[in-house]
Amino acid sequence: MELDSESERLEHILSRLEPAVRSEWVISRLRRNSDFEDLCLEVESELLARDQADEVLLATGVEYAMQNGELPAKPAEISWTQLSIDGKNPDEVAREVDALAHRYTKEVRVIAISGMSGVGKGTTVAALTRLDPWYTSWSNGDVFRFIAWLVQKSGENAGETSVLEAAVRRIGQHLQVRPGVGVMHAVDGVARAEVADSELRGAEISAVVPLVARFAQGIVIRLLQSALASAPLGSIILIEGRRTTLQFAKPDLGVELVCTDRSVLSIRRAGQRIADAILDGRPPERLLGLVRHLSTL
Repeated sequence: MELDSESERLEHILSRLEPAVRSEWVISRLRRNSDFEDLCLEVESELLARDQADEVLLATGVEYAMQNGELPAKPAEISWTQLSIDGKNPDEVAREVDALAHRYTKEVRVIAISGMSGVGKGTTVAALTRLDPWYTSWSNGDVFRFIAWLVQKSGENAGETSVLEAAVRRIGQHLQVRPGVGVMHAVDGVARAEVADSELRGAEISAVVPLVARFAQGIVIRLLQSALASAPLGSIILIEGRRTTLQFAKPDLGVELVCTDRSVLSIRRAGQRIADAILDGRPPERLLGLVRHLSTL
């Protein structure tokens, strides 16, 4: 549904805030709202289900890539440092990761950041890139979404497993990492940077991503390795995702973000979902009441 003028005012306010601050702005105004509490419980169940499903799909995808010779049979062994995010904002977490990198006994060129859904991997990476210009970022999940978008754009029937597999492999053959451009599809000439984040995170693409991940693990790791090889000298590459795939990137430092209270993650993600819906300009029916309530405050 379209936003009215009052909700458009919310959109204007949120657009001026840093991404990590937007959800906190929403949460602070809805914390005692019963509908928001119900949404947080829904999100908590979704995050748990997503974590469980992701682990199965990633393991299946890695096994598929190994069988096709796209990944080595034995990945590198990584020592992970656990870092609590309890009571910390993204900038504080980023400073702790930065301190870990500086205390490391050898030169750090690649830092892997892992953790459960909603723990703030992406926001931590974004905070690190703001902290130091030498940090550059890479997201495996973002590449999976781009591949899923290309599959949808091709008109292939993603519901047919054999058709989807062939489409992913064909698209993967033409994906490249180009300096200054990032990941792009060489045949169509479409770069990931040219596709809006909101388009890659829509419901239609999100539904296809888990299916794509089953066949695209080797492709994503190949692109990651290409990005690492072409990175500017002296830069530090931040990669975020799940341990299952990050171990193939052979990071110099592995950091796992942990949170002792999962409800904190669901509240944060619920706030983020509402903020994103407002900025998109067309909040779904489930969130419309909360958006209307916010506009009256």
